[in-house]
Amino acid sequence: MGSRNIAPTVRIKKDQSKKLKFRVYYRESGRNVYVSSHATRTGKDGAEAAKKKAQDDLDARYGTAEEETSAPGVGGFSDHIDEFIKYCKGKKLAPATIGFYEEKLGFLVNKLGRASLRNLDRNRVKLAIKSANNGPTWGKGILGALSAYMNWGYSRAVPLCPPSFTKFIDLEHPRPTRHKNYYTVEEVRALMNHCKDDARRYPMALKFFAGIRTEELNRLTWDYIDFRSQTIYIPETIGKTAGNMEALPDILWHWLDGAPQTGRVYDGVARYVLRNVRRNIEEITEYHGATSRRTFATYASNHFGVERTRKWMRQSDKLTTLEQKYIGCVTHRKNKPYIATNEVSKCYFEI
Repeated sequence: MGSRNIAPTVRIKKDQSKKLKFRVYYRESGRNVYVSSHATRTGKDGAEAAKKKAQDDLDARYGTAEEETSAPGVGGFSDHIDEFIKYCKGKKLAPATIGFYEEKLGFLVNKLGRASLRNLDRNRVKLAIKSANNGPTWGKGILGALSAYMNWGYSRAVPLCPPSFTKFIDLEHPRPTRHKNYYTVEEVRALMNHCKDDARRYPMALKFFAGIRTEELNRLTWDYIDFRSQTIYIPETIGKTAGNMEALPDILWHWLDGAPQTGRVYDGVARYVLRNVRRNIEEITEYHGATSRRTFATYASNHFGVERTRKWMRQSDKLTTLEQKYIGCVTHRKNKPYIATNEVSKCYFEI
């Protein structure tokens, strides 16, 4: 892609309010890329204002053309792969994992050429994967390698590339080879701060932040949490690889600090959150509507029992008969509670 030569164009259409809406695009790789729309004043002045606003948006998102060519450390997609592989070796990743990254990134280098990291486009990556015709599993491997590379680039220098490109892997994760919807700390912080109530930021956050399996989380005790240094230690006795969780969002430490610090960490935080949900159920349902109640019903049934959850949820006069039937459906799959990890991530963090 090289240096970007942006020439925003304006398309005008009338919306339902009969106001002119300016849809702004720029050309990239022979196609129109949508930037933003602006309902603004009519006529030539409105079009020019929309065009200027779009240019400002592009410069803020990608930097100016001069910045792109002069910024230190910013270059083509292939310029930093050797440094990335060196970093992986420094993290003592398995040779098979490093070879996996080299193979997948090598394929992308051949397909993407001199594409700039910060301008890397999702559609270009998808087309490159599709052109190989090697199946969905192979394609997920490409996305996993690309995500690790992009997250490394973002942590190394923020202007280098956009965060959360594919939401798969972060190399600061204790087990970076797990290809299972892992979210970076910055990403989850933004998502959780977007939520308005603590009920939807439950103890499952521990699982997503740590990236550890549920059975390991169940064995995690309060002795492993240092509130003074705000670090959660994951000793080798729990997982195959030792690792520490640091730089977690303040809100998570608030929950941990407020939870009864006895027994398992998971149960303590879960009880604390459940108590607050029951106390504030009316406020929560008024703000979030049915989606919040259904999501919590699925979560609670998975961790506190189906019958207890259904009885508890029916105590709320906010629930309709249809919603009660929905709760019964999602909590009785083959007579046992079930929810997949990827479903949890979509429900809890509203991806």
